Amino acid sequence: MNNPGLKFVRSWLLRRSKPITSIDLPKTRFAVSKGVNNPSVLVVQKLSGREARQAQDGILNMTYNIFMSTPRKEADLCLWSGWARVGR
Repeated sequence: MNNPGLKFVRSWLLRRSKPITSIDLPKTRFAVSKGVNNPSVLVVQKLSGREARQAQDGILNMTYNIFMSTPRKEADLCLWSGWARVGR
């Protein structure tokens, strides 16, 4: 989500939801499919109608903590997700 070309996606997302957690995955996670260079999981919570209107107007105060994590090593993720580096 830090790609400058995805600014419109970030803007759209922040007007409609609030990020709860962001978890980076190892770069080799989807290496078999060659589909994702920097995979991560983003969990968001949909804003209520009132909150969405305030966010649209730029007056929504959203000061809170966001949980961010990265697996210590790929082996931890393989055990947790059931997938090995070679796609099994």
